[in-house]
Amino acid sequence: MNKSIKSISLFACILILLTSIDGYAESNAITIDEVKLDDHINEKLKSGSIPGAAVAIVKDDVVLLMKGYGETGKGKVKITEETPFMVGQISQSFTALVVRQLIIENKIDENSPVDAYIPWFTLSNPDGEKISIADLLNHTSGLTTASGEKPYTFNADYSLKSLVEKINDTEKTAYTGEGTYQYSALNAIILGHVVEAVTGQNFETLIHERVILPLNLTSTGYTEKVNPYIDMASGHRIVYGFQMKSEYDYPKGLVSSSALVSTAKDLAFYTIAALNNGYTQEGVSILGSQGLASIERSAGYNQPYYDLLWRETEGNNEGNYNGYYGAIGHLPNFNSAMILNQETGIAIIVLLNQSNPYHSPAITAQTIANDISDLLMGEAPYTFEPKERGSIWMVPGVMILLVLLLINSIIKNWRMIMDTPLDDRKEKIKPFNPGETSRGLLSVIAYFGFPLILDSSWRFLTAASPEMTLPVLVIIVFNLLTVLLNYFMRLKSLQKV
Repeated sequence: MNKSIKSISLFACILILLTSIDGYAESNAITIDEVKLDDHINEKLKSGSIPGAAVAIVKDDVVLLMKGYGETGKGKVKITEETPFMVGQISQSFTALVVRQLIIENKIDENSPVDAYIPWFTLSNPDGEKISIADLLNHTSGLTTASGEKPYTFNADYSLKSLVEKINDTEKTAYTGEGTYQYSALNAIILGHVVEAVTGQNFETLIHERVILPLNLTSTGYTEKVNPYIDMASGHRIVYGFQMKSEYDYPKGLVSSSALVSTAKDLAFYTIAALNNGYTQEGVSILGSQGLASIERSAGYNQPYYDLLWRETEGNNEGNYNGYYGAIGHLPNFNSAMILNQETGIAIIVLLNQSNPYHSPAITAQTIANDISDLLMGEAPYTFEPKERGSIWMVPGVMILLVLLLINSIIKNWRMIMDTPLDDRKEKIKPFNPGETSRGLLSVIAYFGFPLILDSSWRFLTAASPEMTLPVLVIIVFNLLTVLLNYFMRLKSLQKV
């Protein structure tokens, strides 16, 4: 009898335990309402005039969803989870991963100064303290966000090494590295050349051998020919409410900071390793026996905590980062988000083939990723208020005013010629007008001078910031044409005398 009672009790305990485990599994499960998700993403793409997107959702070590929306921008080619996108600053996570591998292998000491690996690197903090590898990883080098956005970094003539030489020769640090954080793309650029100097290999090869191959990322790399059988998404930008295709070649100097090409599918498998202590689905660790350290959670939303591998991201509302860390990629013509939450085991990837910083409402890869997180939790997505961007219209407004003044000068010049009798033209009309000649010379100087001063090209400048650059270029060219037209009108009138 006692044995029967014990058996029944044991069976009851096991049943309760299994029920508890099953209940926990159910409570921890994620249900995706794909129809609702599709409707929401399509509505966001329409509101933001975004050509297309690729999305992936991961839970622990399982990919729950991979899907494409809209078009690549090349004809009517549909986007899929295998469509390559430029992923911007997500590239820096790959850079940080390789640096950490080399630290684990004792090939790099994170507390050593940069000049221990690049002897000619003399850049230091304002107090003269040398910049360390840890400063670059933690964004405490003193290099600023603005310094990392200068046009010269997009100069196609610079290799990774020559770009670091340029940074060393021209940049200044703004503050000491004593716990003062500020994101700068230059940190990742410098680290890229550090790992080249340490290993003797070029950066693209290192990423391929140490990250892409172990994770079997079949469509990730540094050229549009990552997968020649799949059309890469074309970059776009909203300019004064109109969609503009914006494409240019990303220079080799940005391979470690923003020039990576990848897909939603590949990044889904990359985040699986991030969520599982550096281990892939097959149990292979990309960081050896040490694995991937837990994400630092000591700093909340809006706190100055940065890390090159990932950082806390703006969350589902304006006051809480909601436990998500990741990498957000902002390029002139692409936008991306790779966010993950170790507590829930959720990772979300959103890739957009458009950047729309001045568009209202400002719909970005991150806001869409946040919306997806809300939908997964059964919550209503947070509504962001449209941004006021009235100031951006001041530049084209000034351009229109100047163009009208230049047109008026043509009309006045024509009337002056027509009102001057033939007999008086030689006396009253001179081919060259000093004021106009000066304006023409200023146009020529500006046209060739701006790219020289910014160490970039008009092609990049008009693609990266068309809202500002195109009006300036129109004024320069139109002014020169006005000067030439007025000159030829006066010259023609004198030939009739």
